[in-house]
Amino acid sequence: MSASSQYEIIATQFIFVIAVGISTLFILAFPILKKYSRKFAWGSVGVGVFLWGNILLIFIDNPTLFVELYLRIFPFLPALYN
Repeated sequence: MSASSQYEIIATQFIFVIAVGISTLFILAFPILKKYSRKFAWGSVGVGVFLWGNILLIFIDNPTLFVELYLRIFPFLPALYN
């Protein structure tokens, strides 16, 4: 594995974690936002679901990226299967 591809994987992993965190926060903010505005709360859930859908589409389009990120986040899992 070349150094440039390793940096690309690390950058992709960083972007993935940020995207998952932001989209999850949009969904988890629903109970708090519901107190102030129901439309804004449901809009927040819609944005979160939209972002999660985009993340899933990226991994459906490129499954090897998912495997590489999964093994970087959980490097001990392949040892469990041996």
